Amino acid sequence: MLVFGSELPAVAAADDLDALLAGVAVIGVPGVPGPLCVYGRRAFPVIVGETAGVRAPVVAAGRWARGRVVVLGHDGYFDRATLDTGDTGRFMTNALRWAAGEGTQDGLRIGVVSDAGKGEFRGWLTAAGQDAVEVALTPGSLGTVDVVAVKMRNQSVPELRALQAFLRGGGGLVTASTGWGWAYRRPDLDLVSDYAGNRLLRPVGIQWADFARLNRTSRAGYAVDGPPHELTHAGTALDAVEAHEAGRHTLTQPEIDQAVDSLMRTADCLPPDDTLLAPRLRALVAKNDHWPSAERPVTRADIAARLAAGLYVLEHRRAPAASVRAHPAAEDFPGPVPADAPRLKRS
Repeated sequence: MLVFGSELPAVAAADDLDALLAGVAVIGVPGVPGPLCVYGRRAFPVIVGETAGVRAPVVAAGRWARGRVVVLGHDGYFDRATLDTGDTGRFMTNALRWAAGEGTQDGLRIGVVSDAGKGEFRGWLTAAGQDAVEVALTPGSLGTVDVVAVKMRNQSVPELRALQAFLRGGGGLVTASTGWGWAYRRPDLDLVSDYAGNRLLRPVGIQWADFARLNRTSRAGYAVDGPPHELTHAGTALDAVEAHEAGRHTLTQPEIDQAVDSLMRTADCLPPDDTLLAPRLRALVAKNDHWPSAERPVTRADIAARLAAGLYVLEHRRAPAASVRAHPAAEDFPGPVPADAPRLKRS
């Protein structure tokens, strides 16, 4: 395990992963799951998929005040066909028990919001001998259960507040959604700012990301072959990059690729007021004086330059059109606009 000397956990506590992954060798792949951004101090990746030669979380977990959450990257994990694939059902049972916390295991009462698995999930739990009841996202209804299973959709502000209070008070949440699918169907809305699931989980430091296909890691689905690589946690990836840049640790090229991927995906997920990663990322790239040029191209090993280039694009994509300026590398390609070139304006 790498240690980079910050408060951010490299991986989950061993007993958390042991509880979540007990008896689980592989989980199924419903449709096209999307990746999660994991960056909170009390959040951690649980199971990962493969994308472009690196790994990204498809399942993550974390704590919020006295409560616990488990998050999955596709709402099909509540459907019976997926629950019966590989060890998915065993994992979901583990997730519910872990999220409920200690002291509730013997008399665990599970609440299922009506659209979780189109009613299949509650029936599956009942058939397995679990005490599962239908609940609404209200304080009174949530107060009757230890853990709740919810498909994140377009929950209202009162519903989100009820869930927040339930979690802070020690309740558990197991939730699933397809972030890229929500964004695809709502091109006029923003996944970071407008999606109820991302607004709910900001304090935990887990967010649903936009589209990046998560490929299988085994023929049956997503394999569980030990703890996820620690650099799939964006906070730990930033610790590693800072140590590498300062000469305290040397990352291999595969580790550089993993760290950069985790950081760029998470940078795209961060809310505008983030204080966990955004200030540190800005400080890191502010030192960059290496923009790509024909004489000095940015290579895979140039971590700060790669991050600076990617973050520049993200910031300008979000900026008002009037504030967008030429990229520093434009001086090299395509080159400055000739002084005598005609200037045109169009509305």
